[in-house]
Amino acid sequence: MRSLLALDDVLKRDRLIVLCGIAGLSALAWGYMIHEARAMSFTGACCIASMKMAGPDMTAWSSAALIPLFLMWAEMMVAMMLPSAAPVILTFAMVNRKRQSPNIETASADALPAPRSADFQSAVSPISNRQGRDSPPASPSSHAPQAGSPATSPESFRGTPIGNLRYPAGQPGAVHTRSPFIATAIFVAGYLAVWTGFSALAAVAQWMLHATALLSPAMVSTSPFLGGMLLVAAGVFQWTSLKYTCLANCRSPLSFLMNGWREGNSGAFLMGLKHGAYCTGCCWFLMALLFVAGVMNMWWVALIAILVLLEKAAPMGLWIGRMVGLVLAACGVGMIAAH
Repeated sequence: MRSLLALDDVLKRDRLIVLCGIAGLSALAWGYMIHEARAMSFTGACCIASMKMAGPDMTAWSSAALIPLFLMWAEMMVAMMLPSAAPVILTFAMVNRKRQSPNIETASADALPAPRSADFQSAVSPISNRQGRDSPPASPSSHAPQAGSPATSPESFRGTPIGNLRYPAGQPGAVHTRSPFIATAIFVAGYLAVWTGFSALAAVAQWMLHATALLSPAMVSTSPFLGGMLLVAAGVFQWTSLKYTCLANCRSPLSFLMNGWREGNSGAFLMGLKHGAYCTGCCWFLMALLFVAGVMNMWWVALIAILVLLEKAAPMGLWIGRMVGLVLAACGVGMIAAH
């Protein structure tokens, strides 16, 4: 009992540290982005890291403008997407701590082997039936609590195999570190690496749209048809099976880890990459909407970020996204019809 109480204290401390890290990185990204947006509103020119990429006219950008464009999108993705990944990051840190802590009582007196996917399947079975109403019934990722639900809290694992799992040092496959923070940071790096790749593609897309005069100096679409089509396409995408599958994995962090656990720092990075891929597949069309109302329009950026967070963490997140999809499609049709 004493060891379990000590573990609870450690888990609470870990959760606070990880949350502070997520909040700190997100706040830095938001702060710098707001600073640049305000500077752009005063001067008409957008500069990132002291590199100018846009002026108050439609002058063609050089290829060198791709660097500040990429940096702008990268910081924007950190600001928008890192908070929504908090549930899976916290769950990853918690599972690492529970497996690494010497204060955890083992499920049996015998030494346990290195974990396999089957181990995690049996480990979460006592809580896998708490499936959300809007999770896909046939997907393996659906057999886990929804992101942000009480079942992802440390207390929900007490008495379950995953809560008691322990790997003695010196055994093959055992984790020797006593802190989950290094592996968690590597997991986050893998997650953000995918969004960094997306940022590079978005920077090229914006550069090409500016070159064809489809974006104004304020980085807003100059074509009602382009804006309307983006809105309609994003609205339709909210109802597709790809959106459904990717969002299910984003909303079920424990199930994601259970079905794809990999050992070591390289494994943490690969899991971060995989989760980042699901997240990008879920939200990339919403990011494209930044071209409609302005890439540096902070109110529009914040609105999309809130929608992404609600989709991943709210109890009815899937249907919130679908209802928003209907509104987006209707607005797109109206924009096209009006012109």
